[in-house]
Amino acid sequence: MIVPWLIFIAVGLMTYAGFVKLAARLLRYKVSWMSSFLFAVIVLVLVIFDHVLAFDQPVAIRIVHVVVLLLVLVILGSWFFRARGMNRSDTLLGWGGGIRLIRAHVCYDGYCGVRDHSSSSGRSQ
Repeated sequence: MIVPWLIFIAVGLMTYAGFVKLAARLLRYKVSWMSSFLFAVIVLVLVIFDHVLAFDQPVAIRIVHVVVLLLVLVILGSWFFRARGMNRSDTLLGWGGGIRLIRAHVCYDGYCGVRDHSSSSGRSQ
């Protein structure tokens, strides 16, 4: 029973860290794998905490939780990567670079999530 959950968590962490690295690569930033995995663990803890809080709540409350969680992730991500990432000229990213990195990551992650769910809707083309 626990093995499938551990596999799910491991694959989720690897995927999330991979999306951070992909966003950094697209922006020509440098972010270490260690920083990517550490941020993925922090995000996993925050998402689990949010799910525990939003359990058995009305839809309107859940939507508010998601919006607040996204805002927290953008602020936390920009703070986290401001000193852990490098730009093209090998200087620290700072707040602006951290926000650009997390914004690109959230956009790419959201695009892949929407695309994957819409492609498996079961409707015939």
